[in-house]
Amino acid sequence: MKTLFGGSLPDGRRSHPGGAGIRRGAAPVPVALGPRPGFVMSLHSLLRSRLMARVLAALMLAGAGVRSALGQPAVADAARTVQAAPVAQTDSARAGPTRVEAVEVELVAEADAVAPGQPMRLGLRIRHDPQWHTYWRNPGDSGLPTQLVLDLPAGFRAGAIEWPAPQRLFIPPLANYGYEDEIVLPVPLQVPAAIDGERVRFAGRASWLMCREVCIPGDADVALELPVQRAGKAARSRFAALFDAADSRMPRERIAARVFADGDTLSIALPQRAASVEFFPYREGLLRNAEEQVLHAVDGGVRLAVRLNEDGTRQARADAAVLAQAAEGIVVIDGQARELAVSVSPVALPAGTEIARVAGAPQAAPAPGEVGSTCPDCVAAPSRRARPRPARKAGERRAGDWRPRERRARPACGSRRCSARSAG
Repeated sequence: MKTLFGGSLPDGRRSHPGGAGIRRGAAPVPVALGPRPGFVMSLHSLLRSRLMARVLAALMLAGAGVRSALGQPAVADAARTVQAAPVAQTDSARAGPTRVEAVEVELVAEADAVAPGQPMRLGLRIRHDPQWHTYWRNPGDSGLPTQLVLDLPAGFRAGAIEWPAPQRLFIPPLANYGYEDEIVLPVPLQVPAAIDGERVRFAGRASWLMCREVCIPGDADVALELPVQRAGKAARSRFAALFDAADSRMPRERIAARVFADGDTLSIALPQRAASVEFFPYREGLLRNAEEQVLHAVDGGVRLAVRLNEDGTRQARADAAVLAQAAEGIVVIDGQARELAVSVSPVALPAGTEIARVAGAPQAAPAPGEVGSTCPDCVAAPSRRARPRPARKAGERRAGDWRPRERRARPACGSRRCSARSAG
């Protein structure tokens, strides 16, 4: 059995370097590479096409249908399950970590063994190099969700990836949702009551987009082999702490939320007090992901104000269903993740008093010395950068300064050699 997990399949939309990945929707916005100001380039649909080709090739070989596998409200295509024959490459996949460019990936398990009839969890472990990231189920303004195609033995059934709450990753003027450092993306597994043999092998293929100042698509064959434990409960593996960390950011519970849109402001009312709240939407293309989020105290709870983009404002005004979709997602309330159970309010929500803000993307100002910046002691240079000059000292002269021609004192006779003649 082969199971595909992950986000939307690639659709050929444009992409950008500078950590911007795949840009969604509108025309491309050039993003300058960090260490090379003034250098601007665009990465077109090549990244999505590459990932799409691999996924579609597997589906064509398998000849299988697709059915939805996500058990929670989500964006269309946020997770899919495919029943098919094994992918040829996964048979030769070796167990253990695999290094691809800036990340290390590995198929791991929460337990050290497989116990017949007892549910368990596999997971895709991703360890990022410093300042590199991969993406959540909704990657934000750009990027691609991580995907995992699993080859399962007969009788095993897998659910969708369980996505921990991400963090906002700013590449002004964009904001993405993703992960840094070391994480595991858990996958729940139903284990059959009868297992042949004393060992079980799981294999699969992972694909992802990794970004820093540029974005690189990656993929790898992954595998894991575990012993079968027929009595008692299997011990926790050495990766169990990563599953615990993921669980601490997992939206296991739902919280009621009333929503209302006033122009481009989307208000989300929650029925409990909180000191901090941050919202992560499931739906792409409706919010200004890089804007700050403002929290207000109201009677009986709080109101979080986020910003809709132009498309989101127009669609939410015309259709209450779109307004509800814009607010579907998770909130992190004082460090605890909750999934929103959304209902649209027919009237405006109380304004309340501002108590906190989640910062948005920093303003993308020109770098010091960049053409267009206000640098009172800079001179233009052919390289499109401006070179700042140190402050002048009193009386200091520099190359290129205009200087009056110096005049030498002359003898009263008016001749340069008259003094010499007089002396002779």
